[in-house]
Amino acid sequence: MNVVIWVQYDTVQTKKKSHGRSLLKPALDVLNNLETVKIIGVVESVPMPINKLQTIEKNEIAALDYDLILVTGHDVNLAPILDEAKELGLDCSKFVLDSTVCKPGFSLDSLKENCTPATPKIFATPATSKTSAPAMNVVIWVEYDNVRTQKKNHGQSLLKPAMDVLNKLETVKIIGVVESIPTPINKLDTIKKSDIAALNYDLILVTGHDVDLAPILAEAKELGLDLDKIVLDRTVLIPGFTPARYKELRNSNLSILSMGWWTGLAYHRLGLPKLSPTVGMYTSEESFMNFLPEARWHLKKDLHFAHTEYNADLGINFPVFWLDGTQWFMNSFTNDADALETWNTLKDKVNWSNVLVTMHTSSPVVLERFNCLPYAKKVCFVPFETELESGFYLSPELCGGNLLQAAEGVVTGTVAAYDVWDLLLYGKKTALN
Repeated sequence: MNVVIWVQYDTVQTKKKSHGRSLLKPALDVLNNLETVKIIGVVESVPMPINKLQTIEKNEIAALDYDLILVTGHDVNLAPILDEAKELGLDCSKFVLDSTVCKPGFSLDSLKENCTPATPKIFATPATSKTSAPAMNVVIWVEYDNVRTQKKNHGQSLLKPAMDVLNKLETVKIIGVVESIPTPINKLDTIKKSDIAALNYDLILVTGHDVDLAPILAEAKELGLDLDKIVLDRTVLIPGFTPARYKELRNSNLSILSMGWWTGLAYHRLGLPKLSPTVGMYTSEESFMNFLPEARWHLKKDLHFAHTEYNADLGINFPVFWLDGTQWFMNSFTNDADALETWNTLKDKVNWSNVLVTMHTSSPVVLERFNCLPYAKKVCFVPFETELESGFYLSPELCGGNLLQAAEGVVTGTVAAYDVWDLLLYGKKTALN
């Protein structure tokens, strides 16, 4: 049953309304007991002053293959909504209030009798029963920004595509929604974070703009939650995601050494702890190849400040360091003290029993040298086909021929060339179809 959720907010808040319990979750529970529900979109009556759960517009609903439009909110009057729906060319017979669904004895057949005149396809007897299908119980954790920027305002929510991925793995049942801060308008669900531990959840899906998972995990640990079941929406969107693979990777304590931003992108996209000093910086191909053969030895040496350089794209001056004959450009820092402190903290966290080294090169000679390095897991992205185990071919057509962008796109999931999970877990070269 493809469902669009229409969130009708109050334009004027009262104390009583602010503390009213949302009927969205119980209404979805009723529908899920009748037929498997798939949420294909969420629209809002007024823009939220904080991150939207879904950014589709009302005028986009008509293009969706919807079976039902579930209207939720405080004491909603359906009449003006149906007038607006008619102007949008929507099927008014497919609209229903959450309060109607929650009434004892509600059924799709009873709703059908009150419809005009077209009969929604959801009222056909489903081929299979919802109770016969396995379900994944999901709690949605909405992490709002405390500070808004123009760029963030226009960011697309990843909640719906992440839910689509999960629904392809297993039937998803939303059993609760929690929010990082109270919204100044009706909540979608009123359960508290402290209520999660008592739920029979399989996954806690964290959604929001550019969320840092580390403080959420720290809070979840205090709440007694299973940290292996907490995952970011952006992580779910990496091709090949399954909860089992994510759990294995989370518990592997992976350290990544790379010559560019690949390390930082991987940790950020996956919400993994940073167990490498090569985060937010880059070095040259020559320096990296000189560093890798004895990386453990080099990291025992001290960094030495060399000079600052200007990054025109970011508009900042950043420090450059020497490390035992190799040069490192710390272009995510604006002063040498912060860069040095971060490097010294992270270099001691390297897990030498599970290290992945990554780089990119256009030189077959460099690839051959890289392939001989003493690391169990090593990945070198190249723009030419090769039979070497560590050589990962990326077509020059990807990212306009920019090998660096294509390599970074592999770990972020925007370039579907290799299975990232096999790559990170085993250093395995598994091509995606």
